[in-house]
Amino acid sequence: MASKKVFGIGLLAIVLIGAIGITIFLPKEEEQEYWLEDPTFDSATSPWFYLEGGDLSDVDADLNNSHANFKITGETRTFTVISGTPNSSTSQGWKQFRNGDYVLPDIAEIRSYGCFVYHHWNDLSDQAPSIHWKKNVSIPIDMSDYIITSASIEVIFNASVDQDIDTPLDSVTNFAIGDSVTFYTKISDLGYNPPVYTVARNKTKYLGQYGNGNPSILSITDKPMEPVSELDLITALNSAFGKDPDHSNFTITLGMDIYSEDNEPGSDNDHFNSLIIKSCNLTFTCKKKIDQFTYISWNQEGESISGTDIRIQRAKLFFKYKIDKSWPSTAPLSEMIIYINNKRYTEETIKLSDANIYFEQANPNGFDIYRYLEKDINISLSIQIYLKDSFELNEEIIISIDDIYLYIDIAKIGNDWLPLVIILSSAILGISIFIILYYKIFQFPAKVRKIRKLIKKIRKGKKTKPFIMDKRSNIIKKFNLEKKKILEFEKSEIETGLIQKSIIQINNEKSKRGDK
Repeated sequence: MASKKVFGIGLLAIVLIGAIGITIFLPKEEEQEYWLEDPTFDSATSPWFYLEGGDLSDVDADLNNSHANFKITGETRTFTVISGTPNSSTSQGWKQFRNGDYVLPDIAEIRSYGCFVYHHWNDLSDQAPSIHWKKNVSIPIDMSDYIITSASIEVIFNASVDQDIDTPLDSVTNFAIGDSVTFYTKISDLGYNPPVYTVARNKTKYLGQYGNGNPSILSITDKPMEPVSELDLITALNSAFGKDPDHSNFTITLGMDIYSEDNEPGSDNDHFNSLIIKSCNLTFTCKKKIDQFTYISWNQEGESISGTDIRIQRAKLFFKYKIDKSWPSTAPLSEMIIYINNKRYTEETIKLSDANIYFEQANPNGFDIYRYLEKDINISLSIQIYLKDSFELNEEIIISIDDIYLYIDIAKIGNDWLPLVIILSSAILGISIFIILYYKIFQFPAKVRKIRKLIKKIRKGKKTKPFIMDKRSNIIKKFNLEKKKILEFEKSEIETGLIQKSIIQINNEKSKRGDK
């Protein structure tokens, strides 16, 4: 019965303390505030500002048409870097160079119709002359930010020789490989450092054929050199741009190598009358390369929520966004990220591939950002475009945001009740512990508690110490002795009382006799 009373009193105490706490902490007043300025980007002096990181050439931002824009700066560019006859009005800047230690031809120069060579060999040391013409090419962009998607080259040459040029089908005394001219085009960095790529070439074999019943081939009319594959041409350009510190310069070289074989005993004459590289045309197209981990964000820093008598109840963020064209499938990981007080909002991810071409709410129910807010700290918001992919982009993409509202519900609760909360919590905890201990242990006498403890140990198979109990006769004997002591004490008290009463009566009688 006593245990039930204790339990009931304890439970009532907990309920009362809890009720007091709830009453204290119920908001006395609650209001909703819009925490951001210029949510529709209409102000001439907007508090919004943008930040960017990574490759800054990949992104840009502006405020336009009452919304904020993120720009991913994709584009396609085509460059015709060389066109026409060397040193004509369309192809300036060609210069003639000696090719290493090779001897020079008899005549080598740039004329109005192209790069010209004449050479006559008559068994002297100038058996293998060579000549180069070079032009440095510069373009107005950093090619490390672009990917070459297509390229083409066309180099036109012509030639005429005498019939004394020896070829495989001519009647000669000694023949190994014959006389020949090699026309070629190379691409390199400005220092002509290896690797140097040959991107077009033509080596004559039958030029000079005459007699012996074979058709005469003493000239070649305008003809293109044989180009390498487009992939190899792109590789050559990438290599040259890659070695340039500015990634925007390279050198193109036109060349001729002449070889005269000594095919006759005694004197052997070879006449290369006119060897001409008439024109060179080089064009390539590139797309903007978007670098991984580039980002750009629109940001605003608002005021803090301060005061000992207020509490943040709820906080939700709403905004609309759109994209002006479909996001490329080659960048599936890129996303829009929300930061509150420099903490990333992790409950939801907005993939750019899911964006539509018309404005819509990023989350119709709003982003619950309550747990990201703190009192006495300026509330900052950042909406960031984060490019997780590396990809090529042939045109600009614009992502826009608008109608950015941060609703914060603030409750006024009076004074700071934190000390009282601690006291109430401690009281509830203490009462709860007392009830549990009383209900489980202290409602039983000491002997019973020992027996219950012993039973638990036996059930769990633990070792127990000897527990000595008095025999029934000893218990009765002890009980009788205790009872006898009580009776004797009571008898002594009665006798003492009677004696004191007799003394009082005698004294009273003496007093009466004395008065008379």
